[in-house]
Amino acid sequence: MLAREDVDDQSKKALRLQLSTLDPVKLLKLIRQSQEKLADLSNSTNCESEGTSETVDLTDFMKSLSQAWKVGEVRPTHREKVKTQRTWRTRIDPFEADWQMIEHWMEFDSSTTAKEVMKRLVEIDADKYSQKSQLRTLQRRTKEWRTEKANQLIFGPSAQQAEEDSLSPELGKNPVSSQ
Repeated sequence: MLAREDVDDQSKKALRLQLSTLDPVKLLKLIRQSQEKLADLSNSTNCESEGTSETVDLTDFMKSLSQAWKVGEVRPTHREKVKTQRTWRTRIDPFEADWQMIEHWMEFDSSTTAKEVMKRLVEIDADKYSQKSQLRTLQRRTKEWRTEKANQLIFGPSAQQAEEDSLSPELGKNPVSSQ
């Protein structure tokens, strides 16, 4: 606009005056503050109003940029939403009917792996235990079982019962959706 001949000198002077007052660092800070307030509002957190009239020091801004990569994305709109942990099962437990037998095998030989248990189950009923996804489920279940048994050995059976009693009665009792 300043190089154009059809713009009068008074408009050019006003544009130069406005240009001299602009601060890109301050503008970026205002944008980030606005993004943060917007993100706080979308996450339903309290948004305190901060004064935007403070001057932005270029050296402080440059120092903050050198540290920004350590905390990840600096724009507050790119925050991950807080995820709550699910406490219910989404599928029917494929090992529920045979879990007592599996527990007996693991108590008899504690070094038995979930893969070995899965091989035994396939030998017994190949139609029921033919899916590979069931191995991962069995690995999780054996890990939970071993953790529970280790806690019972270390803290005694009463500690495990006290922990179960302290949990809410709804935990783990949500209806299972069949998919």
